[in-house]
Amino acid sequence: MPEGYNMHMAKRYVIALDEGTTSARALIYDVFKNEIIKIINKPLKSIFPNPGWVEQNPHEIYAAVNSALTEALILTSIKPKEIFSIGITNQRETVLLWDSETGEPCCNAIMIRNSAETEDLANSVNDTAGVYVVPAFTGLGAPYWNMDARGLFTGLTLSATKAHLVRAVLESIAYSSKDIFNCMQADSGINLSELKVDGGASANNFLMQFQADILNLTCIRPKCVESTALGAIFMSGLKSGAFKSLNEILQKIEYDKEFISCMNEKIRQEKYEGWLNAVKRTLYN
Repeated sequence: MPEGYNMHMAKRYVIALDEGTTSARALIYDVFKNEIIKIINKPLKSIFPNPGWVEQNPHEIYAAVNSALTEALILTSIKPKEIFSIGITNQRETVLLWDSETGEPCCNAIMIRNSAETEDLANSVNDTAGVYVVPAFTGLGAPYWNMDARGLFTGLTLSATKAHLVRAVLESIAYSSKDIFNCMQADSGINLSELKVDGGASANNFLMQFQADILNLTCIRPKCVESTALGAIFMSGLKSGAFKSLNEILQKIEYDKEFISCMNEKIRQEKYEGWLNAVKRTLYN
């Protein structure tokens, strides 16, 4: 319960509308319990008009957000007067053109999207059997910024199985993070010793351990991995009075597990060099 909170106050909840690339979600946070009590998810359809192009219908996005929020309120029987505020987080690598006079969208939303795979399959093999995946399905983002690049599987042999491919896809997420991480350290001049992770992918223990190994640092996962939505909840709640200070918010964050690097330095370098070689093939092929 927030500091100085009046038990007789009617307001108790903060809502987050999390509009992502694959779904629109409504999340309800109970200030008293310090937890998310309801999540409603509405899937979004993607349109692929040309190779490498990904679009979504903006009217469908709006309808999905409204539907998720309405259902969440109905299922929890929460009344508007009980809500402190609503925070919004949305797609951040998506472009939409609006008509300034009518307020209507002029075309579909143009977006960038990536992929995920599963933990059990990745752990069923010891390595990727030399396979690398560069997930440039809609081009390569930071730090390469080449929208003409295309997705690539390299190192395939007859010994590669589905599990090897899945593991390679998961590892590609960690390699991509390392690319960004290296740029951040070079630009800032700061050597980082830990990485706080979040989001749906952070629930994958294999990915988190490999991320720690390839970065050679400790990855720390919170108990609530819905950090994007939780951030919207905290910032909205701070403005509306549900939380009194940033310090109060920091006290509410609880951590679940630490993943400590245990990979040999030589192996780490060999794996990352293999990734860089695979990326070069997508850029200059």
